[in-house]
Amino acid sequence: MAESINALSYEKAINLLPSSFKPMTLLSKQQNIYASNNGKIILKQSKIHNSNQLWQSIRKEQLTDNNISYVCLIAGFLGMLILPSEFLLDYFEKDNVTSVKNGRYNIRIQIDGIKFILGESGRKKYDLTDFFISNSETFVSLNANTPISLTSGPMVTFFKSSHS
Repeated sequence: MAESINALSYEKAINLLPSSFKPMTLLSKQQNIYASNNGKIILKQSKIHNSNQLWQSIRKEQLTDNNISYVCLIAGFLGMLILPSEFLLDYFEKDNVTSVKNGRYNIRIQIDGIKFILGESGRKKYDLTDFFISNSETFVSLNANTPISLTSGPMVTFFKSSHS
């Protein structure tokens, strides 16, 4: 599993996951699929591009055929976004997201200050900030020099395990 030098390692990203996901077991090294207490997750990496944008792509079948519950998108060295697969599948279908030639659907996220906004140019936008887990207790906005705490909030209730 080759890891990017422009983003957190998979190991560091896994350590950021809420305890409700643990323990985790590697199911597919090639696809970075893990079993967790909250269902199967797939890890994807994106460096932060010059335009303050994260970019990744995924095939719908990779999510459905593997019963993936969450896509964990590593956001450079900032942290990661934990996106429910059902949300992404709806987004791909309802928003007519462009696919690249091999059938992969684009996931483009603009970083605007401390906000993470999903959406393609000229289409509906979705604020994913509540799905972000910071790499540290403070997160410095890319558009400001003021540290902003992201240690509390909706993540606590969102990631409660539905499994006993």
